[in-house]
Amino acid sequence: MSIALIHEDPNRKTHQIWDEELGVFVLGSENGTPHRHLSMCEHAVNTAYAEFRRTYGMERTRGLAKLGIVKAMKAANAHNHDMIKEGKPRSIYLNSVSLDIGVIIENDVYLVHVGSSGIYQCNNDSLKRLSEDHTIDGNNGDVLLQGVGLKQTIDEQRTKAILRTNDYLLLCNSEFCKVMGEERIRGSLYRTLEPVDEIARNMKNEAISKGCNSICAVLYKLSN
Repeated sequence: MSIALIHEDPNRKTHQIWDEELGVFVLGSENGTPHRHLSMCEHAVNTAYAEFRRTYGMERTRGLAKLGIVKAMKAANAHNHDMIKEGKPRSIYLNSVSLDIGVIIENDVYLVHVGSSGIYQCNNDSLKRLSEDHTIDGNNGDVLLQGVGLKQTIDEQRTKAILRTNDYLLLCNSEFCKVMGEERIRGSLYRTLEPVDEIARNMKNEAISKGCNSICAVLYKLSN
């Protein structure tokens, strides 16, 4: 397998972890303007990762992997919701977090998702979005319906990607999704022979050239 992390975020709106030993990645992006001294996405990502490690542990079965990512999502939500109740961030709506957690087992990737970030699977035939967008159009912009810390309980989306050789899986924050667009994402991945690191670097540079100042993504390719 080949994996590349794409990150450019001077404002600390995003955070990501990739653990090659466990085959787990966690990606978070803060909705709105982050607090100057407090990164809610870092709290969510770190809490989720720690909970997954506790659950998956030494006995690494598919059942524990699937249970682990769900428990990780709920632990992150409980942690951030408690912080919001204590009044640490300025606003519940500005400081909720979009969060994606995935664990790779052979050709399968088990995923949980909340928020506005994107999960895409690309092969030689098509680009398919696997994640739901948990926002609706409001009078003053998008309104988030599901986000880590937004409510006491969370209704995460659970999905599974079954990858074939040379398939790509891309997880990315909403700003990167919007700036690149699905056609350009597909164009960057479709029938390319470039190494994953080079593809990731090119996508990052293109997004920056288009004015994207918050980039957080994971690009994974199932190789022979």
